[in-house]
Amino acid sequence: MDTETIKYELKLRGYTLKRLAQEIGVCLMTVQREIHKFPNSERVRRAIANKIEQKPEDVFPEYYNSPRAKYSPARTKACC
Repeated sequence: MDTETIKYELKLRGYTLKRLAQEIGVCLMTVQREIHKFPNSERVRRAIANKIEQKPEDVFPEYYNSPRAKYSPARTKACC
């Protein structure tokens, strides 16, 4: 799913990136990095997918279908 579609889906459900970041306890930059395909937080990817009622694999297929994903440790906090 592309960045604009993710933002649109969140907006349809009443979420801004800032509100989502506050709700899951991370800084705005962490959420922005995830939706702009600079992944480093499994927890944030799952939260985004949950909010738009999709599976993380469907929202971020480029991450979950890459060989790197199998070996990357999930980080919970990228900044702030």
